[in-house]
Amino acid sequence: MSSSRPPLMETSENAASGSPDPTSTATRRSGRVVKVPRKFEPEGGPAASKRKRDHGQENDDDDENDLSDPPEISDPENGDGSGSEEGDVTPRPKKKTSRKAAKSNRQEKPAAKRVKTNGTLAGTVELVSRPKDARSQVAVEPGRLFAEIFGSDKPPTVVAEEWFSKYRQDEVASLTDFVNCILEAAGCDPSDEQLRLTEDDIRDPENAPNRLSELQSEHQEQNVTNYPLINKNARYFRRKLDTFLEALINIMHETERLYTDHTLIDNIIQWVGCLSDSTHRPFRHTATTVALALTTGLVRATAKLDERIKALSGNIETRKARGKHHSTIAAMQKDLDQTNSFREVCGNNHVQNFFEAIFVHRYRDVDPRIRAECIEALGHWIQILPTTFMEPQYLRYLGWVLTDAVASTRHEVLSQLLPMFKEQAENLSHFIDRFRARLVEMATQDVEVSVRVLAIEVVDAIREAGMLDPSDIDEVGKLLFDVEERVRKAVAGFIMSGVEEAYDGVVQEIGDDTVNEILGEEDKSFDEEQYLTPRRDWLRLKALATMLVLYENNLGEEPESDTSHRLDVAADIINSPAPESRVVLAAQALYEKVSDIPKWDILAGYLLFDHTASGAKVRSKTKFLPPDVLIKRKLAPEDHEESILLEVLEAAAKYSVQAKPKKPLKGRKGSEPPEQDMHRLLASIIPQLLSKYGADASTVTPILRLESYLDPNVFRQMGQEASPYSALLDGICTQFDRHMDKGVLSEVTRALRRACKYDHLEELVDSKVKTMWESTVHRLRYLDKICELSERGNLDEQSLTELSNVLSKISHLASLADPTDVLEAEGGEGDELSTSPVIELLVNVVHRGLYQEVDEDKDELEDEVVSFAIKAANFYFMWKVHSFSNAINLGNTVSSDDVDFVNSLRKTILRNLVHTFSSRTMNDEVRLYSCGTWCDLHVLFATSLRDAATQPPPAPVPDVGSSRSAQGKYANLEVLIEQIDPGLKPELMSILDHAEKDLAKRAGKVLASPEDDDEPISDDEAAPAADEEDIDEDLTAEEKTGAQLKAENMLCTLAGRYVLAILAKVLDASGPTSGKLRKRLRRNRTRLGNNYKEVVAFLDEGRARELVDTMKSKKEGPKKKAVKKNEKSEEMVIDDDDNTPEPENPEAEHADNEEEEPVEEGTEEDLRRRGLLDEEELEEPEEPEKNGEDRMDEDDDILGD
Repeated sequence: MSSSRPPLMETSENAASGSPDPTSTATRRSGRVVKVPRKFEPEGGPAASKRKRDHGQENDDDDENDLSDPPEISDPENGDGSGSEEGDVTPRPKKKTSRKAAKSNRQEKPAAKRVKTNGTLAGTVELVSRPKDARSQVAVEPGRLFAEIFGSDKPPTVVAEEWFSKYRQDEVASLTDFVNCILEAAGCDPSDEQLRLTEDDIRDPENAPNRLSELQSEHQEQNVTNYPLINKNARYFRRKLDTFLEALINIMHETERLYTDHTLIDNIIQWVGCLSDSTHRPFRHTATTVALALTTGLVRATAKLDERIKALSGNIETRKARGKHHSTIAAMQKDLDQTNSFREVCGNNHVQNFFEAIFVHRYRDVDPRIRAECIEALGHWIQILPTTFMEPQYLRYLGWVLTDAVASTRHEVLSQLLPMFKEQAENLSHFIDRFRARLVEMATQDVEVSVRVLAIEVVDAIREAGMLDPSDIDEVGKLLFDVEERVRKAVAGFIMSGVEEAYDGVVQEIGDDTVNEILGEEDKSFDEEQYLTPRRDWLRLKALATMLVLYENNLGEEPESDTSHRLDVAADIINSPAPESRVVLAAQALYEKVSDIPKWDILAGYLLFDHTASGAKVRSKTKFLPPDVLIKRKLAPEDHEESILLEVLEAAAKYSVQAKPKKPLKGRKGSEPPEQDMHRLLASIIPQLLSKYGADASTVTPILRLESYLDPNVFRQMGQEASPYSALLDGICTQFDRHMDKGVLSEVTRALRRACKYDHLEELVDSKVKTMWESTVHRLRYLDKICELSERGNLDEQSLTELSNVLSKISHLASLADPTDVLEAEGGEGDELSTSPVIELLVNVVHRGLYQEVDEDKDELEDEVVSFAIKAANFYFMWKVHSFSNAINLGNTVSSDDVDFVNSLRKTILRNLVHTFSSRTMNDEVRLYSCGTWCDLHVLFATSLRDAATQPPPAPVPDVGSSRSAQGKYANLEVLIEQIDPGLKPELMSILDHAEKDLAKRAGKVLASPEDDDEPISDDEAAPAADEEDIDEDLTAEEKTGAQLKAENMLCTLAGRYVLAILAKVLDASGPTSGKLRKRLRRNRTRLGNNYKEVVAFLDEGRARELVDTMKSKKEGPKKKAVKKNEKSEEMVIDDDDNTPEPENPEAEHADNEEEEPVEEGTEEDLRRRGLLDEEELEEPEEPEKNGEDRMDEDDDILGD
């Protein structure tokens, strides 16, 4: 590890109890003086960094209850905190030498070679060779302890009994096998004698540090990076190892050798302690695991002794009270004294020695796995022996690790705290007071989602114990609106508990008997039709609404208003449906936790109930109120609470109606109603909700979304086609006329478009839409009568807003069905209304886009009006071309008058669009939208009508008399197809330049240098782009990201329009500058992101065919490959295997092919009909199969493009 790594924890004067001084001696109870184990230090290297407590040892008793800040992380691998075992060790080839020779070599060349001086290596370091393959298992030879534990079928408890029997016969040999087992568990090869201890080594424990240093150097030379505790079977390996060690301690406890044989425990602590201080991670990790398992066994033995002491003490006190059996009391007292002495040896000596020698150093180890294992073991010790370990001097280690830098370690400490808080939170008040703020911080701000989820459960346990401050409750409650779904679901239980507490408080305030009398008992059942009847569930809904409003207000931010994106919506920059609100997402998280949310009909009844009729919202001048009035006041929701509950109703209906419940809901008689009854009930509730809450757009929007969860087929199956759904559509259409909000209009349009898909509702929807058209057109004609709609700046803000709303409604209605008849119809005679066709009014309104003078108060409204007019007119032209295409497919003639009328409108709107985008020097929404629509109209007419308009007369065909009459039949459509004026190409490239620079500035990208033949941009056009830097300075990081995504969307949309126009051969196809725009688009295709690159890639030759082949392979699958067609009519192409005779009646032939007319978008036939594939490319014969080398070259070319 590097020495520059910041410390994980900070230490204070109150450090954990450290190990005794290595130079000191201790007197055993037997009177024998032994040396305390000396800490292992690598030979030739600096001593491992450890906490020393010599200076404060005398004050340990005074500060053991202080939960101070943690000490810094310990890194025994690096000594002084520098170097790394993986990066600084120079591997050497393994040498087969004798132990004596090996010792002499090691003395000449020390093992520790990772010393740094002032951050630099003290010598040349060779490249580390490739590590050996990790050994998932070491060789398991029979007879060794390691082989018996992990290689045999014997249970670990049986192996422990056998080893202990061998230990009684030969202590040194058995202890040697035990330590070698630990070394094998650390990855040492048992066949290598230099990696094994001998009995002589065990007889000389004072030389343990030096002997282990030799083993470590030898093991490091082999460069083994894997060992059993970290391989794929680590969990199984550790479970067997822990079971063996705990069983061994239990056997020693039952035979009392644990308290009489001091040599065994002393030697184990000596060797395991030295290994745990090793700078070699496999040794240190394995030894720590062994030590923790041994300590767990000792703690279990101590717990058994405590139970025995308690039982003996109770028996003695009982017999003393009776005054009899003095001899029995004396024997029991002797047994009690012996047990107390055993308790002193096991709990105060052995456990403390392991804890102070190993745990206090390894819980802050540099390896997060070791830290996590230490915390896991401490949590087990607290559960097994709470009388000892549930004290501040032990609990503080859990609190310190809460600030660990690794998420898995923080997760582990929370896992240990959770059961403790649920069972014994009252005994942890000191700890909770000290670390409560940190736990709340982890629940609200931790970067790891899994840690936040677990921290929320821990904080919830503290709240249930009544030890959480109200401010912390509010802070955690706000997480219900978090962006992470797992966090929202985790806090759902927290919210549910708060709702129940509020409900219990209201019931206790009013009185349970009074509530039962007025609202009914808790388990009272109601019929489905009684959803408007007050009940106890309404009290919970009121508490839920109050809590949601409270937490939403605590967020400190208001939802973004609809007006902030009005122009973006109008210009189709934001054309996706509005995302689900944060309240809806919160309700979805609460659906499975709060039992009242799935009862969506009860929630609807609570909202539909007239709380004002009972005087619930009327203030009373009297101090005391009757119980019924008091309850109704407690039930009455506030205005903001009603809007919140409407969104909760949306989420509840979505889950309940679309998915069948698995079991009946509580509070209902009988089983869950059938699916059709649920749809019928919801369809009847929606109009009632619209009638009550239809005045406010914020409450109407979630109600309108409820319609999307209905299945209109249910009403047809029930034979109620008109009654329920007709009333529902009436209520929806009423909101269209009533509101000007863009969100409401979008939801109404979406509902009507969805209903249009069902044949049994088509007539019903047409009648509703016709009524909506009449009112909307009437208002537009009135505005045209009182003012000139084509001149910018002649309307006040109120009139502009009204005109914008009318045009917005027209654009929504035009997207539902063919509006050409309505838009082309002239108005009736009258003085109050205009008689001009609506489409002419729309085309004239586009002229308001001509930018002349700046008016900050009206410019945004003016641009919004122009955008909606462009959108509505564009829908008209698309529907008109669709009607022309249908006539061509059916062989019907197209009226020349109709074509002339459309051509006149086309020229006018194209001219107005050019005025709109050419009069602006800055790339605002309207400039880009008008330029894109201008390109789309050229592409629309060219790709849809070019084949029919330019179709040459067919050659004479025998027996087909109608072919001559079709000659020149659609030549009149050719006037609708024209090339884009090459003189406008500089303007188009100027718009592209601004869009590229805007994205490059926001994304921090560098554009390619302009070509020599590029025309320079004027100073007036370049100036606005430089001023935008001042605007971004005040934006937050999230707003800057949004602005970057918007700029990328605008650039890709504009480039896509250019690409389609080029492929349709209406742009950049002729003139002296032919191909210049294509070249300009490719200049920065590798510099502005993958989206822009993919858009421009369609200019490459063959990319369109590649798209076709890809879509065919994905969608058609094993189907027969379509036959390539030339420009011949589809009716004349007959498959060779088809024996069906050719129809004699051409009309019948058209009728037969009418069903086959629709083609899948993006297929080869679709691109050919739209003129996006060259005919020469289609007519190319299939080339013979190439050899492998040629195919490889071709693939390389494609990948390179």
